[in-house]
Amino acid sequence: MKRLAFILLGFGVLLFTSCKKKTDTSPPVITLKGESVMRVSLNTDFKDPGIIVTDDVDGTDVYTTDYSTLNPNTDLEGTYTINYYSTDNGNNNTHAVRTVIVSNDAKNMAGLYSVTDYIYGKSAGTYTYKVNVTASTTQNNKLFLANFGGLGGDVTVSAIASGDTLAIKPDAQIPFGMTVPGSIRGGGDIVSGKIVDLYYSVIYSGGIDYAYSYWTK
Repeated sequence: MKRLAFILLGFGVLLFTSCKKKTDTSPPVITLKGESVMRVSLNTDFKDPGIIVTDDVDGTDVYTTDYSTLNPNTDLEGTYTINYYSTDNGNNNTHAVRTVIVSNDAKNMAGLYSVTDYIYGKSAGTYTYKVNVTASTTQNNKLFLANFGGLGGDVTVSAIASGDTLAIKPDAQIPFGMTVPGSIRGGGDIVSGKIVDLYYSVIYSGGIDYAYSYWTK
């Protein structure tokens, strides 16, 4: 009888132990859909590929994120971080990130160029100078050309890159001669991500100059 009672007691302990709930100590696992680092052109739409959340105990797929219409802001160049968070029923937390780089497609054309101008017209002659080219941080494929025409660092015109051509923004205004306004029209060629030449005209109160320029970087 005692033996039977001992067996039943042991069975009860075993049953109680086996029915005890397992302690959840493992956090959920976040798997990114798509790349962890993504590159996006300025002024284009971005859609977050999302994530997959799995948990070895309660199978949660709930998460929060700071992804929004302004993160990333595709109208402003920069490096943005999208955060993802998930917590399971055992209060175990996990975190993952995605980096989104927003940039100007013409950024590789930026830099300091040596320019030689061959001018025909009122200011006929050959001129050499430097032009500092920078890329817009808000408009894709837009460049700023400082010291254009060798007229000084304050004289900057804008241009738009498209494929293998560069177009100076129509009627780009400059303080020509620092006294009278003038306008510049023209365009040029791009080879291997660099400006190589430009054809342009400068219209001002004293006349018109036509220029052919060689550019080296």
